[in-house]
Amino acid sequence: MTTAPLNGADIPSRREGIVNAASETFLRYGYARTTMADLAKAAGLSRPLLYLEFQDKADVFRAVAEQVARELERRIRAELDALPNLRTQLNLACEIWVVETFDLISAHPDAKDFFDLGPELLGQSYDAFEVLIADILSRAGAKQARALARLLVSASKGFKESASDGKDLRKLLQLQIDALVGYIERNAHAAAAPHAPCVRRTRRQ
Repeated sequence: MTTAPLNGADIPSRREGIVNAASETFLRYGYARTTMADLAKAAGLSRPLLYLEFQDKADVFRAVAEQVARELERRIRAELDALPNLRTQLNLACEIWVVETFDLISAHPDAKDFFDLGPELLGQSYDAFEVLIADILSRAGAKQARALARLLVSASKGFKESASDGKDLRKLLQLQIDALVGYIERNAHAAAAPHAPCVRRTRRQ
């Protein structure tokens, strides 16, 4: 996608234009190699105008990550209600948020340094994914939804580091989801099972 050059009078759309152009630039060069000069050129701006909107490269990258997170969440929520159960909902969320982004980054060799970026750049994105998963779990009646969501999101981070490709990552995520759903179902069955009445024994005199 190409971005039309932005002038000084186009203030309302300037930030959005920068973020849209930056998303492609970061993918092309990776985080480490991208410079503020690259970002300004991609957006059709001078560097001084770019610095009016963003403090530095990290600030731009966080804005890109936030925009991507919003779009991923929108796509996932648009499909959730059509799915029959918790397992398929979690599979959908992980397919879109984790596997698709993994495949996209893997297709751009210079962007693979994204996998090494820490929470100072991707923390808000991971938090948004955790909130989304917790909401899915809560709607399914799971207890400790936020803790279980944190478990799945943390596992997904590790899987991205160890997976050989998108197919391998999908398999690992499905195994984790199966284990998580199994745990939730066992707890639900245990809570619903009738309990034997407690019989008090009396001491013989």
